[in-house]
Amino acid sequence: MDKLGELKIDARKKSKSVDFRMPKIGESLDKFQKRLNLKLLAQGRLHFIKYLESVKGQLTQEQFDLIRSSALNQDNLMATSDKLHAKNIETKYLLIKRRFYVDADNVVRDHKNKDTVVCEPEMIFDLVLCGHLKNEHIHWRRLHRFLKLEYANITRDFTQLCVGYCSECNADGRMRPQQKYRHYNIYSGLFPLERVHVEIITPFTKPIEGTYAHLLYFRDYHSRFVWMQPLKSDSAKDLAQALSTFLLSLPRIPIFIETSTLNRQDLFEVCESISSQFALTIGLGMSRSVVFQKNGISRLRYQLRLHQKQCLDSWHMCLKYGATNQNSSYNTRILAIPGNLLYSTISDYARQFELKREELMEKLSASNVVELRSNGRRQGTLYLEDEASAFKMPDEEYISADFETESYEDEDLPPIDDRTPINSSPKVSNFTEPPSSISKKLLLMSDKPDANMSPEITRPLVFENNDSQRYATGNVSIEL
Repeated sequence: MDKLGELKIDARKKSKSVDFRMPKIGESLDKFQKRLNLKLLAQGRLHFIKYLESVKGQLTQEQFDLIRSSALNQDNLMATSDKLHAKNIETKYLLIKRRFYVDADNVVRDHKNKDTVVCEPEMIFDLVLCGHLKNEHIHWRRLHRFLKLEYANITRDFTQLCVGYCSECNADGRMRPQQKYRHYNIYSGLFPLERVHVEIITPFTKPIEGTYAHLLYFRDYHSRFVWMQPLKSDSAKDLAQALSTFLLSLPRIPIFIETSTLNRQDLFEVCESISSQFALTIGLGMSRSVVFQKNGISRLRYQLRLHQKQCLDSWHMCLKYGATNQNSSYNTRILAIPGNLLYSTISDYARQFELKREELMEKLSASNVVELRSNGRRQGTLYLEDEASAFKMPDEEYISADFETESYEDEDLPPIDDRTPINSSPKVSNFTEPPSSISKKLLLMSDKPDANMSPEITRPLVFENNDSQRYATGNVSIEL
């Protein structure tokens, strides 16, 4: 089976519906017209064509006919739009010729979009509504998820617009002005490496190279840059080694590390051992950007499973398909290449980055900051973001843009909410003592602290040492 066929089957499973009835080009709405407002349908067809012709990059009906009849040339292409002229016609012509072609069955296909079928522009409206009605008024988001697997030019905007003219779903017939969807980097206000999402992920049922059952995944909010570390097990020892390797390889320690599936208590203890051992300042974030986190995990698992055999045989192939390809490819979420954005030049970046860390730490209550000391000397600092005062960040949408694989939902990937994490990764259950002299017990009040309270530590940290000294930081009691 080719990759496109596998993609379609996989997406149907992920959409939790194997009974989707795919509409066909030219399929009539006649059998549904008794239930629909014909005047609203006629209005919708006219509105849709007007909207389509205003969208940059979309083929008009005239351009589609020229491609299908193999009559396309620069002169007749320029006649199809008043936006085409002598200075840009050659570039536009070459782009169309390279992207679209006619197969042996006289079907226009889009080479850029996995050779899927290009629907005749004048038939898109009826095609989308047929899919909506044949599938019991399916929501336009799920409908788009199916249609884009079969048809190259069915966009999310087109699907939303057409479904809006279903008189059963829109009884009053009121239409809001259609806003053209524009991607922008919603985390552009963050510094690169300011917030990094970390998870343990189990991509396959078999271990990679017969050795690595899991992998440790990291993703930067600002740049969407991805890092991966192999894990033989989910023990705290392996987690601490992989996490410390990651942190010590960075040009600077992230201001906040965040997670949605790891037990926050276990992560706190592992980060504390690393902070103490290497004298690092580490922060644990509390933002609830659950869609951003879910999209990142879903995309990684999708890319690895798409090349499962190669990835199981070699960890380096996992790096290639899970991180390198993504880091070096243009991402429409950020309108840039992650690798370029991560290391982009920001005026006085190093000083601004550390100043921001200091400002954020100063706003935290004393109970949220733990200074780790040994023999009277500070060995490191661990701090927890206060959810009550944390910056409220925006979150991504579930549905990706066209020609983008940003969001793939896995059938075995439960939704993230306050109670149920994405359990694509195992809980750190085999908790062994990290490679340090620390022996302690930390108890946070809960994995997700009350919004009106700081996540205080209610038992003293006990450090085994020959010297017996006692230090207190806020409500934290430390013995050395």
